[in-house]
Amino acid sequence: MSAKKIVLVLVIVFIAILSTGFLLERIGFFGPPPGEGPIEEQPSGEPPFFTDPRLDRIANISLPIDIDDLSREPHDGAIGPWGYHGGNHPEGIDHTGFIFVNKSPIYAPDDGVVAEIEYRESDDIKVTIFHNHSLMSWFDHLSEVLVSENDFVYKGDIIGYCRYYEGMNRYLIDWGLVDFNNDSGPLFTRYEDSGKLGSFVPPFDYLNPGERKLVEDFFNETMLQPFLNGEFVPGMTKAEHSLINPVFPKRDSPDDIAGVWVYSDYWQSGGYPEILTFMHKNTKYFGEVFFAVYADFKPPVFFNSWDAEYEINTSVTPHRIKLTFISYGPEEREPLYGIYEIDTSGDRPILKIEFSNETYPSSFSENAATYFLRSRYHPIQEAKIPDNLFAHQRDNEMLEIHFDIQVPHYGMLPTINPVFLIGVQAFITNDDTSKMF
Repeated sequence: MSAKKIVLVLVIVFIAILSTGFLLERIGFFGPPPGEGPIEEQPSGEPPFFTDPRLDRIANISLPIDIDDLSREPHDGAIGPWGYHGGNHPEGIDHTGFIFVNKSPIYAPDDGVVAEIEYRESDDIKVTIFHNHSLMSWFDHLSEVLVSENDFVYKGDIIGYCRYYEGMNRYLIDWGLVDFNNDSGPLFTRYEDSGKLGSFVPPFDYLNPGERKLVEDFFNETMLQPFLNGEFVPGMTKAEHSLINPVFPKRDSPDDIAGVWVYSDYWQSGGYPEILTFMHKNTKYFGEVFFAVYADFKPPVFFNSWDAEYEINTSVTPHRIKLTFISYGPEEREPLYGIYEIDTSGDRPILKIEFSNETYPSSFSENAATYFLRSRYHPIQEAKIPDNLFAHQRDNEMLEIHFDIQVPHYGMLPTINPVFLIGVQAFITNDDTSKMF
């Protein structure tokens, strides 16, 4: 055999060996292929998503929806403004949501690993996707999913479909973005036991300029302009009518009542509201605005919220406050007159307040209530609400409860955006509530 033929044979044999080895590796003969198969939790207890080599990458977030699939009806409020305080989120909504007319696909906003899939019901599914070691997408209210845990997905892959709500005749999805390198937003505590705390952040801030403008243009056309023209648009008030709003209201001084305040005593029916939110803003379209949300927890899983305008008098002690409630429908509520003081001597400011239906109280009585300023933890985690009040209900049932009680405040049924009504259920249908944030 000539030297050339010997060399050719050796090359062919070498290639065959390499190919066979590669094939055996791919089918798992030598164990899980690189980047596939289950990633074992680290000895330290750290979740694998923070060390998975597939996630050694720079994230590049895009919209998880096709904006042409969204409803253009202003009363639907197709894009949930981030940070909005009201409805079922008096504390300030820490994610966004989208309303669709038809069943629509939900796409992976970037490459990543499917971390967890939670089936609360067969058609009410939550999915989380890590895009790198510090950025995670959180999707809620999928009707079906096309991925499995530990799958590697690529930007634009269909991960599932939005969920239908019969009472609204609309489809919806919630989308949150969690940044584990951010220490200033509302907390995501799913991995707190492993020493990993993340912050919910506005997803729109992570889009490229072109997509951000696409969202802003749609928001301005279908929500902001109709609101400025006098229409009712969910997620829009004189104090908050931006795509992104501060989830923690700005406080100008230690004596400023602005903020989200959580009732310090145990819940009782007909008692003080569990959350009081006050915002003082100088707005572009409405000038100086004093806006409040009076939110009473109602079992099983929602807040009965009233919007109000407020006025204060800090020249007297105790300071005075008046709430004038805003009615969006036939039901009206009489104003409340109150006195208050703020104690800033401790770790967290404490608000002492007492209301009357008739006139300003002259001094505090045994009926006064105290509130503490919310932290980065969700108020549901800090409020003293008995566990037995939380019910495992399907969202369609929850939606009916919301409509029955809240429609008088907000007007006709089609004006309610379920994104703002059902969100609390996402946090408290699990036995360990702290794991849901």
